[in-house]
Amino acid sequence: RVLLIHFLTMTEDDIQKRLSDNIRKYRKLKNMTQGELAKAVGMSKEAIKSIESGINWPSKVSLSKICNFFNIDIYRLFLPTDDIKIFESVPEMRQFLFDNIKGIISDAYKDFQQEKKE
Repeated sequence: RVLLIHFLTMTEDDIQKRLSDNIRKYRKLKNMTQGELAKAVGMSKEAIKSIESGINWPSKVSLSKICNFFNIDIYRLFLPTDDIKIFESVPEMRQFLFDNIKGIISDAYKDFQQEKKE
């Protein structure tokens, strides 16, 4: 329950940091450089670097390509690395993630795009 509350209270910065950290983690698990990942998913090395450093968000298409490349569900990129197994082990939490992650990500992207315009 505490983990679920924590997930629901994440700020946009928290979400972007988790995303950046998890992309880097999955890349390093495959012993890949940023350039190798970029090539594998059809992005530039600079784009991967800016995503991993939290400067930019990946587009929804790029995020999908990254998930497909790593063969992971998208929600894994938005969870605290140490807590993924806990979230997945509780059926209600897993269902919550599947039901709500698209809306949470969409809201974060909308906020991010609005900030870029201002």
